[in-house]
Formats: sequence, structure tokens, C-alpha cells
Amino acid sequence: MNRILGEHFAAPNLVNVCIDNQEHHDNSGRMYCSYCKSALKFHNELELLLMMDGLMNHIDYPQNAVGVRSYRNTGPKTAVRPDAVLEKSELLHQRGSLATFLIHVQYRQYASWQGTVVWAERNIDRTFRSELELMKIIESVLMSSRQAISV
Repeated sequence: MNRILGEHFAAPNLVNVCIDNQEHHDNSGRMYCSYCKSALKFHNELELLLMMDGLMNHIDYPQNAVGVRSYRNTGPKTAVRPDAVLEKSELLHQRGSLATFLIHVQYRQYASWQGTVVWAERNIDRTFRSELELMKIIESVLMSSRQAISV
């Protein structure tokens, strides 16, 4: 956890993704962030990605490089970041039954995400350049865990 604590600990959009179940290649579990007192449950990867994107839109971090365009003038955007309600230590303490991932999206450019994911149980980190690459990293970790268990 040294790397995540050193580089990404202060990131407002740091999330802890706890994978608890895998059924028919759909990963389900819980997501923890600083702005929710309790876990946000997801039933598949799409729900997880939508939750994470909603969080980043809500706190306006990182700012989205590609925005929805409209002919209506909605006025200037004034984002107010909510106060954190969950301590980072509590966020980092949670663990999934199958695996735990600490995810920090650093940029939202080129209509995708770029950032770092840490497999908490092994303290292995990888960078990703898109949501698809992030999901492939998570799936490869889960696959390697299943193979290690079956041996």
C-alpha cells in the first residue's frame, strides 16, 4: 500500500473497489469513496463504471475533457465539491472476497479515463489508458487468482 498512500492518497476521487462475487463473467461487489458513508453496490462492470463516472462528474474531478453539448445556454458551471464523510483510512481498510482494487483516475481525456489501479492484496500497481484497459486488468487479476486457487 506504500505506493497508493504516497502518490494517490490525497486524490478526491480515489475509490476502493471490492469484488465479492463473479457469476457468468459479471463481477459484483462494493465501491467505497470518500463522499458516501456506506458502500455502493454494483452487480456488473457497467454499473461500476457508471458509478465511478457519476462520482467524478459530481465532484468535477478530474474534469471531463469532452462535455455534452447543447444549444441551450445553461449559464456558467459552478461546481462545489462536497465534504468527505468517510475517512481515507476506512476507505482503504475494506476488502473484497475475491479481490480489492484501489483506483485513481487521473485524467478524463480522449473520451476515456487514464489512471492507476492497485491490486491491494498484492500491492501491485498498473497504469491504464482507458476504461476497457482498466476492466482487462481487473479481469486478468481475477483470472490469475482463480488459477492459483485451483492449483
